[in-house]
Amino acid sequence: MPDFGVHDVRSRCSRCSDLGVHDAAISVFTIARDPHSEEALGRSRGGFSTKLHALVTEHGKLVRYVLTGGEFNDITQAKELVSNGIDGVGVVGDRAYDSNHFVSHLEALNLKAVIPSRSNRLVPRLIDAEVYRRRNVIERWFGRLKQFRRIATRYDKTQRSYRGFVALAACQVVLSGWRA
Repeated sequence: MPDFGVHDVRSRCSRCSDLGVHDAAISVFTIARDPHSEEALGRSRGGFSTKLHALVTEHGKLVRYVLTGGEFNDITQAKELVSNGIDGVGVVGDRAYDSNHFVSHLEALNLKAVIPSRSNRLVPRLIDAEVYRRRNVIERWFGRLKQFRRIATRYDKTQRSYRGFVALAACQVVLSGWRA
């Protein structure tokens, strides 16, 4: 499996570094493209695609992101996204992030896991529904990011170039005054 690496936005854009992660949310969106796994391109049901895994603050500021091929599951990148150096109270995610291993990782970092249980879980976890509603922040953030045509369609051939434009678009979203 190729190492795509985690990209911490704090080191890329000084104007986006005002990070006070209180409740972080993680999610993913997929875009189509050509077959080069070393360039974060891979197969999915719709053909060739790239996945952007992101961690944002409760105010919609990008903290970290990872690019992978379309065939990678969301949970495979979650532990790298939420690692040491994240300040906050908890992490809000969807059912794709329901894993005993990931929840124990969050507990080791003193973060509360607000992730609904999958239907196959024998003992469902209870979550705070009021806090879980904040997950819409990342969904709206991805919606804002997809307004940048270059990001939504991935015109860039190389992963390095595409990563740079993701960081630039995330800074533009913050600088435009968008508030979650």
